[in-house]
Amino acid sequence: MLKIILKKGHGLECASITEVLHGMDLGFPPEKIVFDSPVKTEPELKFALENGIHVNVDNYQELERITAIINDQGQTKSSVGIRLKPILGVGAVKALSTCTADSKFGVQLTDSSKEEIIGWYLDRPWLTAVHIHIGSQSYDCSDLTCGVKCVVDFALEVNGRLGKKQIHTIDIGGGLPANLEDDTTRPSFQDYAETLKKEVPELFPSYGAFKKVITEFGQAFNAKAGWLVSRVEYTKKASDNLKIVLIHFGADMMTRTCYCPNVQKYQRRVEVFSEEGQLKEGERMRYNIAGPLCFSGDVVKRDVLLPTVEEGDYLILHDCGANSLSLFSRHCSRQAPAVLGYRVLEDGSVSFEVLKEAETVDDLLIFWKGRDM
Repeated sequence: MLKIILKKGHGLECASITEVLHGMDLGFPPEKIVFDSPVKTEPELKFALENGIHVNVDNYQELERITAIINDQGQTKSSVGIRLKPILGVGAVKALSTCTADSKFGVQLTDSSKEEIIGWYLDRPWLTAVHIHIGSQSYDCSDLTCGVKCVVDFALEVNGRLGKKQIHTIDIGGGLPANLEDDTTRPSFQDYAETLKKEVPELFPSYGAFKKVITEFGQAFNAKAGWLVSRVEYTKKASDNLKIVLIHFGADMMTRTCYCPNVQKYQRRVEVFSEEGQLKEGERMRYNIAGPLCFSGDVVKRDVLLPTVEEGDYLILHDCGANSLSLFSRHCSRQAPAVLGYRVLEDGSVSFEVLKEAETVDDLLIFWKGRDM
């Protein structure tokens, strides 16, 4: 998937140094890599700054480390910005809301802290960027735009004080929600762009205030590009009006869905197909769809109305192109599944490609025992 993204000219936002190294190994140029971890070590920071990777600073102590590193190096090829956190409140999912006072991310941008943060920029000419990410799956275009406006206004004030465009890069993060209710993509990136253009025109090239805008779209970019399928291995009766379906993925693949069953934003749509691949229809009844793990909470869907589900059928969970395989768990030592890509050709046929082979037993054993045992 990353190779496809590279060919399309996109960059990467990385939450760990390993993701940074993964991207570089695949050929992504350093200037198209953003390093965003809130817990960066000093060696990791040195590596990023030596290689020209964009760094978003999470806190003042990290800023002090970077200052010392750059003073030792004399300069840096990297663009560096501070992750600012205006207090905008909790969205639909608290765990995904990052602009709250108790969020672990970023530096609070308030009336009382603004002057101090401006001073950080005035004292450091290599601070050329600013970053905002108010959260994911919780906010509409207007909410996201509100956060962007806060940091754009901050950047304009800093540049105004200096009389030059020191802050030339605005990282507006991601957070655009993915619609999980049906197959439509809403809100769209165009919807967001139009809201931004109306409320924060300074962000756009026609205004001439900044050189670059970085985005970090995650789930909204990928969710609808993938789905999970499992053969139905068994069915059993729970009560007269509830049956249990046992399949081959659960909390190992759908971590948030299973561990947070009451969060609607983590739930996925489900369909059932016959052994011959036909979509099943007809009278519906209540099912719980459970996974293979030794954990009673390993349920990916509760009280869902489905046509009759039988042993050997196939169950599909939609909108799983994000936050599924990337969150894979080693619970019960299940093997990670294969990833197949497909496209419909002009003649109506379907072309398949193996994007990632299924994990082998040897792969799994290396995880537990290491390579040298």
